[in-house]
Parts: sequence; C-alpha cells; structure tokens
Amino acid sequence: MTGVGEEARGVVLLLGDDELAAAAAAALDAMNAATTHLRAPSDAELRIALAARPRSVLVASRNDIVALRYALLVEHMQAGVPLVVTIFDRTVADELRRSVENCDVISLANVAVPALAGPCIDPRYVLLRRQRGELTAVRRRMVASHDGWEVVRVRRHDGSWPRRVWRKLGAQGRSLDGSARLLLTGVIGLLTVLLVDAVVTVLARHESVVNAVYMSVKTIATVGPNPHADTGPDWYKLFASGMIVAALAFVAAFTAGLVNRLTTQRLTPIFGRHTAPRRDHVIVVGLGHVGLRLCGALLRAGVPVIAVEQNADSPHLRLARSLRIPTVIGRGGDRYLLRRIGVKRARALVAVTSEDITNIAACVAARALAPELRIVLRAGDGEVAEESQALFRLGTTCDVLRLAGAVLAAAATGSPAREAFLDAHRVLLVEPDGRVVAPAGGEPVRALAGAPTVLSNDWRPPSGSPPSASPT
Repeated sequence: MTGVGEEARGVVLLLGDDELAAAAAAALDAMNAATTHLRAPSDAELRIALAARPRSVLVASRNDIVALRYALLVEHMQAGVPLVVTIFDRTVADELRRSVENCDVISLANVAVPALAGPCIDPRYVLLRRQRGELTAVRRRMVASHDGWEVVRVRRHDGSWPRRVWRKLGAQGRSLDGSARLLLTGVIGLLTVLLVDAVVTVLARHESVVNAVYMSVKTIATVGPNPHADTGPDWYKLFASGMIVAALAFVAAFTAGLVNRLTTQRLTPIFGRHTAPRRDHVIVVGLGHVGLRLCGALLRAGVPVIAVEQNADSPHLRLARSLRIPTVIGRGGDRYLLRRIGVKRARALVAVTSEDITNIAACVAARALAPELRIVLRAGDGEVAEESQALFRLGTTCDVLRLAGAVLAAAATGSPAREAFLDAHRVLLVEPDGRVVAPAGGEPVRALAGAPTVLSNDWRPPSGSPPSASPT
C-alpha cells in the first residue's frame, strides 16, 4: 500500500472501516493493485488523498449512511473521479446514480444472491443469473482433460396444468401463524356444528333440510337453541346443549382469529394463489436485504419459497407481504417451526441472516430433521465457514464478504465483472458475457477465461420432487 502523501496516480483510494472494507482491501492486495486505505478519514485527510488524483475511489461500508456521506463528499471535493460505492437500499442507490454520473453503485445483496440462488435450484449450479429477461446458470463442465465452465439456460418447469391446479388446491387452508390457525379452527368448528346439528334434526325430528339448516344457524349464531329441544327427549336436550357450548367456543376462536388478522400484518394468506407451499419449496431463513432479494430471485425462477424472520418488527416484512412472499415469524433453528413449514418436503434450506452462528444453528437443526435436505449457508467469516463445513458437512457455504470484496475490487480496477462465486478456496468473477475469469493479478486458473459458453435447456426438478408451481 502507498501512503497518503505519496504519488497516487494509478492508486485505488479505499474508504471504510468495517469487515466489508477489509474484504475489499484483501481482494485489492491479491490483485496486486496499489491501494491507499483510509479507514475513517477526516475531511482534511480525504482532501489530501484526493489531491493526488487516484485512479478510482472505492467506498466500502455496510452502513448506507456512511457510504452515502463519503460518496457525496468525494464527488464534492473531486468531481468526476471514478467512484464505486456500496449501498444496500435500492431507493438510495438509484438516487445516487442519478445524482453522480460517474458513480458505480454495488449492493452486497446483489452480489450474494446469484451465488446463493444457484445451489438452491441445482447442486451443480454455482451462480444463477438473469440478463435481458433470460434466466441462466453457471456450472462446471469437463473440457477435454481439464475443468471448465459453461452457461446453461434455466427453464421454468411448472408441470402440466392439472398438476399445477392440484398443487395449488393442496396448499389451500394452510395456516402458518397463530391467528390463521384460530380463524380456521373457528370456521371449521362452526361448519361442523352446523352440519351435525342439521343432520340430527332431519333424522331425529323429521324436519325438512331447509328448516333444519335454519335452526342450526340460529344455534351457531347463539340466537337460541333448537326449538325441538324444549319438547324433545332428554338425549336431544343434552345434544342441543352440547351444540350451543361448542358453537360458543368456536365463535370465540373465530372472532379472536379474525380480529388478530385484521389488526396485525397478514404475512401468509390462508386461501388464494399465494398460499404457503407444502413441498418442493425453498426455506429462506432471514429476511434482510439478502433474504428478500433471494426470495424474489427464486420466485422468478419458478421455485416457491417460505421465509423465516425472527424480528417481528423488521421493516422488510411489509415488502415481503407486498411481494406475496409467505413469511413466518420465528427462529430458524426452531425444530417445531421447521416441521410446521415442511422442512422434510422442501427442496432446500438457505440461511442468510447477518449472524453466522444463527445461520449455522438453522442449518444444523434442518440437517437433524431432514438429513438429505440440500442446505446453503451464508457465511461472513472465512474461518466460521470452513469450520462449520468441516464439522457438520452442512452443504454449500457461501462467504458473502469475500465475494463482495472481489467484485468491489474488480469494479475499482476497471473490470466489468459484477458477479462472483467460490470455487473451493478461490473467488472467480463472471463477466457480463458469461465468461468466468480469475481476478486480475491473481493466480492463473486453467481453462476459465477461454471456456466456451453453452446454452442448453437442462434444468429438471430434483429426483423424487414434483415440478415447482409457477408464481405470479
């Protein structure tokens, strides 16, 4: 690295003082890029560094406010300097792009989602991409006697319309939260009371069906007992009394569930096209920036999802509801919750919270319940990722910080690559045309940059699983 006062032409000026900035600095070092790293510079220090005219300025921070402040300050002090900034919030990112023409805004979530979504669909996929409306994936293939990479077209396989209809019908009435279960219990109980009371009245008191239904409705509405109870035998009086008590209990359950559904966030519909799937779905633990965008990517690929979020006050819950993403409030490591959302019938589970330990706990619980389940783990610390992989054999581990650091370093040094994936212990970049390349200045990788691009329609659902339902 060079000092602040040295000649900095051709030097990347890195601003940031958290783990994301550290990952970007490590990636720049691996690329042998001359770098000046200012962790928390004052305005005067930043002005001195910019006076040396660096080749680009990289602002790497997981705090949008900090990143935005530095970006605007750099543009004010040195207008026109190539600027790479990390921003999570899409609205802020779009506004920054409009305000600063020379600014390249990159989100850690946008970098992580393709690498996380690929293994959820097929274990051979290392990356799921969507460009110009077409969904493709990057996977390893054999080229002569050595490895290479290819891009394959991912088709949606939704199955025939009878299977789609059957799958949707099977998902109707599924309750994932307490208010929905209360509401369904009340409705089913009241309908049962209505049916039983009407049938007994027709058979025992020889009333017409219309009269029997009318009398039963009065019972479940707690207007009054069946009038035949006043003159009927003792067994019929006991039966009518039982129906009244049952109706009172079910009305209370129905009312409580209805009030709760109307006064709180309804995260999962009970009936309709967007009910929670029962099988062949992906369970996404963590509904932050990464989890929310991962759910969207999987839905666009035709894969149904269920999200699990521990924080009931998360601001992303409203977005999930508007995007029709079925969501459950609870801990991803809760075995009871995992059973309730069908972990044994799921296609995969991906843990993408910002806490490594929370992700590992969810993966271990899922592995205990469903040993054959495909698991994808987001990790932000290389050591934690390696240890969890070695100890628990959890599945695919994605070190998001390393991926983001590599993409940020590539952008700061002029590379067009904005996607990356892990190949063993190496980070490889994917350029817009689909070529897989090693980071500039890093270890040369055989048969990567020259590997041909192959487009094929080869995605099929995993063996033993029905095709995924098509989301809207």
